[in-house]
Amino acid sequence: MIATAGNATVMVTATGALPAAAISATVTRYWCANGTTPVLNAPSPQGSGSTRFVFLSWSDGMPQSHTIACDQPEIFTATFATEHLVAIDTSPPGLNVTVDGVTVSASVSLWWRDSSLHLLDVPSPQSGGGTRYVFASWSDLGAQAHNVTVSGPMALVVAFATEYRVVLAASPSGLHVLLNGTAYTTPSTLWLPAGSAWTLAVVSPENGTVGTRYAWTAWSDGGSLSHAITVNGPMALTATFRTEYLLTLQSSHGTPWCDFTDCWYPAGDTAAFGIDSPVEVPGGIRYAFRGWSGNLTVTSNPATIRMDGPKNETASWSTQYLLSLQSLHGPASCDVTDCWYDADTEARFRVTATEAADANGARYRFAGWTGNFTGAAADGSLLMDGPKTVIAHWEELPPGADLGWVLFILPIVVLMLAVFLLWRRRRKREPAEGPKTEDAPASGDHEGTGTALPDTTKRDSTARETNR
Repeated sequence: MIATAGNATVMVTATGALPAAAISATVTRYWCANGTTPVLNAPSPQGSGSTRFVFLSWSDGMPQSHTIACDQPEIFTATFATEHLVAIDTSPPGLNVTVDGVTVSASVSLWWRDSSLHLLDVPSPQSGGGTRYVFASWSDLGAQAHNVTVSGPMALVVAFATEYRVVLAASPSGLHVLLNGTAYTTPSTLWLPAGSAWTLAVVSPENGTVGTRYAWTAWSDGGSLSHAITVNGPMALTATFRTEYLLTLQSSHGTPWCDFTDCWYPAGDTAAFGIDSPVEVPGGIRYAFRGWSGNLTVTSNPATIRMDGPKNETASWSTQYLLSLQSLHGPASCDVTDCWYDADTEARFRVTATEAADANGARYRFAGWTGNFTGAAADGSLLMDGPKTVIAHWEELPPGADLGWVLFILPIVVLMLAVFLLWRRRRKREPAEGPKTEDAPASGDHEGTGTALPDTTKRDSTARETNR
């Protein structure tokens, strides 16, 4: 008797006159001639479709194909294992899966015994150039790595999400790029889902070391500072920045200025800078610019400097004090413009004239100085170790007091005029008289009368002189 565990077929081959026979039954009786040695065999695997049977053993412990002695009744049992076809594939196809610890390339077809337990896993991510694949799901909804129990034929598919490599770079390198608001230090390599949309941006300007910053100028894809991108394949995106340097201006007085916004200059540019001077404060004190020191030492204002790095300049000042000259009448002056003097220098001052008149004709005479200087002379000097005030005092002259010189000079002028007139008369008279002739008759005689006329010539001459 031949039995099988399951609906399997066994082969019995007999010697002698009996032909080989294939017997298919759970329990089969086979008559063999006494003394013969038929061959007992169990074909394996057996079955069609997605389920099959695989020989395991004979009850007599002999191999799958062996001879038996037909000398008495015997029962031989062939044991078979049921196996089911398990197909494993990937989407997209051709990726790797790990089955029971062994990594193979899909698709995979395996025969697994019924009720057996197997471990499924997938390497993730799986890369190929600028594209990679990341585990998404199993068709049986299991985790990335999970066990399955075989209860029948199975078709398992593991799905992967496609990602593309996106390289974010900047020039100069090391700056930051924002992707959906998240900052990445360049260069950075990201794997982004195929077809995904993002917002690409930068913060501009971006601060570097002290006195250095970077201003965005362009994206390699031609987009604006902040713009949308769609990941349809591997991408390399570079943000270009312009290096800028800060000109730091320091001053204890006034407000320095420069000719560029916030004193940030593109590398290599020339910066112009300066400060308004003087700076006056209440109380007769002011500060006068003297020069710049730092990366550049100059006395010019404004000045220029090449911005090949961060630069620092400090303004230096001298303290000046005001000499205030007060005069109600005649003008007063000092020996420098506007009467501002450097601290601890000598100031010289004076009244322009010692006498003056006002609009009403009143006259005044300089009487001296008071205040921070006391003196009677028209000019003076003092040390400017602080703001100073000097007051010119005047005394009013009484009416006519200024005619004394006229009364003194007038007699002298009259005398000189008289002397001049006498001199002139004598000069005119001498040529008119001429030389005298003794025998000439008197000018007043008349011929034939014998009577002398009165001499009126001298009297007329005297009269003319008097009229003059």
